[in-house]
Amino acid sequence: MSSVSFPTDWRGKICVLIDDDSLMRTAWAYRARSVGVILHVFEAVKEFLDSVLAESLDRDTWIFVDSQLGDHVPSGELAALGIHDRGFKSICLATGYEPASLNPPKWISRVIGKEPPF
Repeated sequence: MSSVSFPTDWRGKICVLIDDDSLMRTAWAYRARSVGVILHVFEAVKEFLDSVLAESLDRDTWIFVDSQLGDHVPSGELAALGIHDRGFKSICLATGYEPASLNPPKWISRVIGKEPPF
């Protein structure tokens, strides 16, 4: 895991959240609006990768992936590999576990809790 720093000012930044929990997507969207972040939310990695947005986003866009996307999906770490394979560099794993307890693969830039970093 690389030690990539978050921006000091998130206003106007475009970010992506991928989380299967609708309440979490709503909470992140509310927070994003309140601080001026442009947040695109998706329920699944495949939904994001199949979107026109995935083709047009800057490859340095922060993408936050839930560590547990549901029973039918591999872990968020493994699901994020497809995002990395598309050239995205700033992939963050959002987890309900203690972030320091995880040992993510090299394509994960940071591990955070479930609270938005902005």
